[in-house]
Amino acid sequence: MDALLRAVLRQGDSAAGSDHQGASALQRRFPFLPLLVTSVYCAVGMTYVWARLYAHALCGDAASWEDATSTRDAVLDGDAGGKRRNAR
Repeated sequence: MDALLRAVLRQGDSAAGSDHQGASALQRRFPFLPLLVTSVYCAVGMTYVWARLYAHALCGDAASWEDATSTRDAVLDGDAGGKRRNAR
C-alpha cells in the first residue's frame, strides 16, 4: 500500500508534463489507477455502512435504537458522562 501511495504522489508530480521517463511501467500503463483505488475503497465503505444500517433497521430492537439516540443526544448536549440523563 505504501508503494502505491508513493506511486500516486509521483504520478501527481509528473502529471503536468507529458514525459514519463521517470514513471514506472505500472504508472504509464494505468494512469487512472489512483482514482480507481480511491473509488473502490469509498464504495466498499459506503456499502458496508449501508448494509449495517439496513440490518439494524430490519433486525434491531427498539431498545438499542433508544440507547443509541439517547447517547447521541447526550453528546450533542455536552453531557457525555450521562449526569443529566439520569435526572430526566
